[in-house]
Amino acid sequence: MSRCRICQNSVPQYQTFCSHCGARQTVTSSRGIARKNVFSRLKDSFMEGFRSEAEKRFESACKLLVYGYVPAIQDLEEVVNLNPRNTTYRDTLRAVYLGAGDERLSHPFGFPGGPLGELRSGTFGEIKAKEILSWVSKVRQLKGKELLPYIEAYEGLNKALNGSLEMFDKSLDMDPTYSDGYSGRAGAFHKVADGILMAYGIFPVRFLTHSVNELKGKLVQYGNAQLGICLEQEMPDLEFAVEILWLYEQAVEDYQEALRLDSTDAESYIGLSQVLRQLGKGNKATNNLNKALAILNKAIQADNGDEQSYSERAEVFEELGEVEPAISDLERLLTVSTSEFELGRTRRKIEELRKVKRQERKNESGRLAKVLHSACFRLP
Repeated sequence: MSRCRICQNSVPQYQTFCSHCGARQTVTSSRGIARKNVFSRLKDSFMEGFRSEAEKRFESACKLLVYGYVPAIQDLEEVVNLNPRNTTYRDTLRAVYLGAGDERLSHPFGFPGGPLGELRSGTFGEIKAKEILSWVSKVRQLKGKELLPYIEAYEGLNKALNGSLEMFDKSLDMDPTYSDGYSGRAGAFHKVADGILMAYGIFPVRFLTHSVNELKGKLVQYGNAQLGICLEQEMPDLEFAVEILWLYEQAVEDYQEALRLDSTDAESYIGLSQVLRQLGKGNKATNNLNKALAILNKAIQADNGDEQSYSERAEVFEELGEVEPAISDLERLLTVSTSEFELGRTRRKIEELRKVKRQERKNESGRLAKVLHSACFRLP
């Protein structure tokens, strides 16, 4: 248990928001842990005098976070081995495992890399997609059957994903009740499935809602699932659809486990809603978005300077098709954020949504003109 930073009531370990006042318990979630903030906080926790070997190694490891999560892992693991009962050391290593999983999967410091970057690189993307799919197929067929072959297949999939699954699993090995570990792994399965589809020219519908909604494409369906929109003239073979659906289903399982452990995790509600929509379960997707919205409304009411809640609520509004409230939250974010990266990203998003709003008005005017034109022909 810890104390809420706003109302001082007790909050269970790993819970994202306070059950009493609704305030977010950290400025950023552990998945988005700010390296400079970590180092600053940890530095302040030590006396300038005598320090143990573990304390020195810990501070040294925290300095490495400037270069990314992965460089700090080895030193942090050694520090935890030196003093396994120290909760600060363990909490930091667990959060760093989580950040390293995201980092290995995508692209540290904004430079293309990792399996997600490779999946988006033309012909090579298809080659990478086939490699990942072959391992997914083996894992899917062996899950719950033969343990050793399954472990070997899972290790192969982990390697194809640049060791990202191993990082999420290590965070859960340290504590099976760590909700962020499950949501991190769910996000990996989710992003990889989306990336494979894009490697074959199929774009998940939510990626097309605004930026390329004017383009003509074919809806790609597999059973009840709406996998996305194919923008290519020739529809790709859907022999890999079973593996894509399996990845989405694993994401659903992990998101649900994360929410079982932390029912206030708005990010997991948003991620789960996106996957459910891909699987053709629109009503369930909307229900999860409404749950996230209720949590974020309460959080912003408790703390109107909560940057992350404004950002997440804007995403929820956008998913619900409510463009004006999304723009309003992003404009508020511009007034409370101090990060140049966040400010730039937010301005670009606002402009994108304004473009959507202009297009909606244009479409509405066009529809109204057609109605009036039709009515004129029906006049006696």
